[in-house]
Amino acid sequence: MLGLVAPAFAQPIASVQPTTGGVESYAVAAASLAGLTATASASNDTVEVRDIAGSLLATVTRAQLQAVCPFLSLSETNDGPAALAFSDSGRLLFIAVTDTTVPGDGPSDAIVRLDIDTGQLTLFARAELGGPDTSRPRVGLAHYKGRLYVGGLGVVMGYSATMNQTAGTSLFVTTVSVGNNVVGITVDRPQNGLIVATSSTIYRAPITASNSLSFTTLGTRSNIRAITFAEHFGGILNPGLYILQSTLAPDNSIISKVSVAQARGTGGFTPTTYRTIAEPRHDLAATAEGTLLLGMPANAEQIRDDTDAKLTYDEFLADEFDQVVTLGRGLISPAGEPAGWVIDADVIPAWQWFHPASPDAACWTVLLLLASDEVHKENGGPGDPLAQQQVRTILQRYSGNSPDGIRPLRSADGIYWHWIDPVTGNAKAGWGDSYATMSTMKMVVAAARAAAYYPLDADIRRYARDIICNVTNWDAYFNSATNPTFRYQIYMLAQGAGGPDLFSGGSAFNESILFADQAAFYGGAFSDLGATHWYNAPGLPSASLLTGRPVRTNSAGSHLPAFISLYPLLLLENYRASPDWQTHVRNLRASNAAWTDDNAPQFNTVFSAGTTYVNGYNADSLSNHPGDLTTFTSLLAFAAGDGASAGRHVEAGGAYQAYRTGGRQTFKTGASILYRRSNVDRNYRPDSAGLPDVALGALGLAELLAPGAIARVLTGEYPSCDVCPADLDDGSGDGIPDGGVDINDLLFFLAGFEAGSLSADLDNGSGSGQPDGGVDINDLLFFLSHFEGGC
Repeated sequence: MLGLVAPAFAQPIASVQPTTGGVESYAVAAASLAGLTATASASNDTVEVRDIAGSLLATVTRAQLQAVCPFLSLSETNDGPAALAFSDSGRLLFIAVTDTTVPGDGPSDAIVRLDIDTGQLTLFARAELGGPDTSRPRVGLAHYKGRLYVGGLGVVMGYSATMNQTAGTSLFVTTVSVGNNVVGITVDRPQNGLIVATSSTIYRAPITASNSLSFTTLGTRSNIRAITFAEHFGGILNPGLYILQSTLAPDNSIISKVSVAQARGTGGFTPTTYRTIAEPRHDLAATAEGTLLLGMPANAEQIRDDTDAKLTYDEFLADEFDQVVTLGRGLISPAGEPAGWVIDADVIPAWQWFHPASPDAACWTVLLLLASDEVHKENGGPGDPLAQQQVRTILQRYSGNSPDGIRPLRSADGIYWHWIDPVTGNAKAGWGDSYATMSTMKMVVAAARAAAYYPLDADIRRYARDIICNVTNWDAYFNSATNPTFRYQIYMLAQGAGGPDLFSGGSAFNESILFADQAAFYGGAFSDLGATHWYNAPGLPSASLLTGRPVRTNSAGSHLPAFISLYPLLLLENYRASPDWQTHVRNLRASNAAWTDDNAPQFNTVFSAGTTYVNGYNADSLSNHPGDLTTFTSLLAFAAGDGASAGRHVEAGGAYQAYRTGGRQTFKTGASILYRRSNVDRNYRPDSAGLPDVALGALGLAELLAPGAIARVLTGEYPSCDVCPADLDDGSGDGIPDGGVDINDLLFFLAGFEAGSLSADLDNGSGSGQPDGGVDINDLLFFLSHFEGGC
């Protein structure tokens, strides 16, 4: 039994976090900005990495440690992993390994670097990590802003540990307390402070760019084993510095708490006892999910505080998804516009909506509604009761079938105008734009997915057909130039009378891969060649931030915003199934994580497009990111996995940390979501949020909430635009086909056949579908053969 003594303001709630075989967790660690934890066993010298959902992601064995550190002589006692430290994003895990055997060729101990994503394990540095050599010492270890801080005997050692350094470079050695081992190191991230502890004293130093540390004493405490700075643990009174102490007789443990102010050196140093435990605890780490992780003699332990009023991680996933759906459906004719129009962006509550309607917004709202219906059907639920009707209304409007006759402006090739005046369906005055292939491809994908998800809804199928099949001349939108720089460019804009604007070409790779994918299905041979070019990832330009991990782009050396890679990750089956594009997605995710690790922003940062205080709107990338704004929705889109693996809780856990530390923002629709935050101006809040920049995060979350949702709902084949001879009516009785064959077609044919109407004159007996001016048995046989085959 656990003996708990807590102060009146809080009550710890403990739960077991299992380790494989229930082995001891001598050392523990947690990523500050990602859903990752790690434990290290003292008995079998094994390190395990788990995500916030508890899935085992990586294991490092004694044999692997020995292989990269052949000078070590590891056994089951008194040596092995003694400390762990993640980089902020969780991309890297550093493992301090101590050895009781003196090798004779250098320091006895080692620091090993694990790349969680690739599994690469390297010797980062050799060092003496404290003594004596007859026992396993406590070791302080922390990574922050591209540096690794390591505790030794009376000193803190600083190493350069930037993103591409598999081996460390020594920067400095600063004395802390002569003869006393540094047993713990933690970082006060909001204030750039390094806090270290010996077994009896706690010190603090500001983290600067200089190769030195200047420590001041915070206070004393007896028998210190570990420390951690918890920025958002528990309720509003819980954040602060937590100290794990042992009581040597008997071997019990105490967790003490130092307030944030005291941990920053203001006021006195008066720790309070947070919890006493009637058995030993080995190590302590604050997690991104707002808990404390403790090492135990068997398994590990998580502590949550009962004053924590925030949503749990699972509750957050469901709520964030629903909040974004609320934003999307709240932009369906929000200010009295004719039914079915979707305006492009939400605004802050004090403003009035002012954005025009757009096909882009309609697309993302349709996809959000489909995903919502699917997610809410998970585990036998009833689904989203409003989704199907709202999808039907949107598609009716954008297909031009609304009863008020207001139709969206489209070119002779069916290309949609981007910014639409919802009152007239024509161009919105003051919003200069044109017919846009990028807007059109989004309407096509939304219509196709809706028709597939609601196959029995004849109206949705008919509206989808009118949207999709009125797009023509696909081949013309690929540049046919022989110059390889321009060949197979996709024209972004169209002319009203038909054909592309020849001055609007964009080269692979950009989000127009959606258009290429559709053209391969609906276009001719030239579209097939164009799509092959766009899908050929190795043949496209690349840019690299991480050594050996290039990402694809459209201009060598220049990175693209993350959303360009995330749209097809969510929507294109061929992209998700491609090993080359899967590698690209993993490399893009790792590159953004690496930037986070080297720059220590407030939140796990992914650079993508969105509203910004710098110039109103910017397509941020690793090459260009004024204001250092993270786009949480793109971070969450990475939860969709990479196409080869299941959804990822690592990035979703990072978004949860952002929620816990105030990253959400409320908009006029009433939705409170994670959108954009600046690391340069931390008080900045965007004044608007466009659906194309928001929806992808919720669609990524759908894969976590309803595994397989992307395959079932968001990707798949496109409906044929060929007219099926048995597709005669959509149920209205007016003889309009809807792209499918069902009972409505049978009833329509039989009514015409019995009446001798020419509507049933389908074939002259040749089987070629040529009418002959009369109705007879040949027409019946022809209809039934196609009806039974489903065309």
